[in-house]
Amino acid sequence: MLETIERGLPATVNYEIELWRSRSSWFDALEASRFLSYRVSYDIIEGRYECAIGARVRRFDSLEALKNSLLKRTGIRVADMADLDGGKSYYFSIRAKVILVELEQVREVEAWLDGKIPGEKEEGGAGAILGVPEKLFGFLAGIAGFGDEQIETRSVSFVPEGLE
Repeated sequence: MLETIERGLPATVNYEIELWRSRSSWFDALEASRFLSYRVSYDIIEGRYECAIGARVRRFDSLEALKNSLLKRTGIRVADMADLDGGKSYYFSIRAKVILVELEQVREVEAWLDGKIPGEKEEGGAGAILGVPEKLFGFLAGIAGFGDEQIETRSVSFVPEGLE
C-alpha cells in the first residue's frame, strides 16, 4: 500500500472511534462515536507527503513523519466527561481503514476521459472503465492490488471518576 502512495496514487484514511459502556448482563452500549477522514498523497515533483483534512493540508518531508502524525493523534474529542456515569466502566473501539481507490474517484477519471464537465448530469450506465456492475468494483479493486486495508483495536476498560 505504501508503494502505491509513493507512486502518486492518493489514499483515504478513515478512523472510526467509538466509546462503549460495558454492561455485564446485556450487550455493551454505544455512548458516542467520532469519524475522521484524511486524504493522503505523495507529491512526486516536490518529494513531500501531503495529508488533507477537509480544506486544511499539512505537508511532511518523510513517510515516517506522516505516519507519526496519523498514528499518534491525541486530544480527539469523542464525548464530554460530564456526560459519562463516573462509576461505570467504558472502553474505546477504534477502526482504521485505508482506501486506495474509491468508486467515485474512478467515475471522475472516467468522466474526464469522456470530456465531461464536472457537475454535468451523466446519462446512462457505466462507461469504459466501469463496464462492470458496482457490486464487483470492490472485488476487482482487491484483485488488482487496490483493496482496502483495515485494522481494529480496543482500549483497556476505564472508569471516568478515576481519570479526573
